[in-house]
Amino acid sequence: MQSAFLSAMPIEAIAAAALAFAVVVVVVTWPLTRSKAHRAVGKIVDLLPAQDASSPFDEAFPVVEFEDETGGIVRVRLQDRLSRALHAVGETVSVAYDPRNPKRAQLAF
Repeated sequence: MQSAFLSAMPIEAIAAAALAFAVVVVVVTWPLTRSKAHRAVGKIVDLLPAQDASSPFDEAFPVVEFEDETGGIVRVRLQDRLSRALHAVGETVSVAYDPRNPKRAQLAF
């Protein structure tokens, strides 16, 4: 029934929905992608299982510790999902964070 719904939708409506989603993603992540974001080297200290039955992959949310610009140690659970097969506790990662709120961080690729 869902596929009939999608096939009945005009391509313009699907494109508009995809564009709206992309705009939301950019607005949400924009502060950390601008030049004002600070970067640090962090260490994965835990991998919390992603409880998403719709994903066929063994994914986890990394808990990362890094030192912010003031020298404080920040420990944060990132929203980025990682493959447990490719990443491990103890691994170093690059982190982009908001210096006004270091807990607002994400992996920097």
